[in-house]
Amino acid sequence: MIIIFGTKNISKNYGVVEKIECPHCHNTEFWHYIKSRSWFTLFWIPIFPISGAKHFIICPICERILYVEAENRGRYEKLAELNSKYMDGKVTDEEYESLMKEIS
Repeated sequence: MIIIFGTKNISKNYGVVEKIECPHCHNTEFWHYIKSRSWFTLFWIPIFPISGAKHFIICPICERILYVEAENRGRYEKLAELNSKYMDGKVTDEEYESLMKEIS
């Protein structure tokens, strides 16, 4: 019997957070908030995580990564959720501005 096992990196893109100038490519764009974790796989099916979650923001132009400190993770999740709702038209301009002030 042959058993196929390995690892797989699974990432979740929470969406855009804020406009930041990249220290690498010097473009100013909306960066994405990403959470990533490595999983043990059995027959290409993720079974259990083998590493802690890594939280980072990524430049959409050059894909430069900046890791997010634990105290900022909640803020970035809220920003990504709010921006997603705004882009989908679920939040008005006035609501967006007031919620942005609360988060910042």
